[in-house]
Amino acid sequence: MTSKRYWLTTGAAVVAALGVGFGAAQLLKPPAADSHVEAGHEDIDPESGVVALTPDQAAAAGVSIVALQRGGGAELKLPGRVAFAPGAEAAVDAPLAGAVARVHVGLGDRVA
Repeated sequence: MTSKRYWLTTGAAVVAALGVGFGAAQLLKPPAADSHVEAGHEDIDPESGVVALTPDQAAAAGVSIVALQRGGGAELKLPGRVAFAPGAEAAVDAPLAGAVARVHVGLGDRVA
């Protein structure tokens, strides 16, 4: 009877050790590199700077195309391009190292 108990205890200890080892290996494994390509984006050239939207994508993104309106004028439909204004981005560096605790301005606020 003690021999049977010994083997059961030893087997349980081996299974537990394997489980702990496998769990530790899964937790310590580095994340896999994101090497997949999103479906449906094979035709986009990232170097061109142009993103073409289907009508469904434009509607989902809240983009609407409307005719230019002026009182009493004729209606013209012209091609257009949405682009960032030159110099609209700025890099902000802090002279000292530290963590940002609070931000007192909102997106689009002017700061001096």
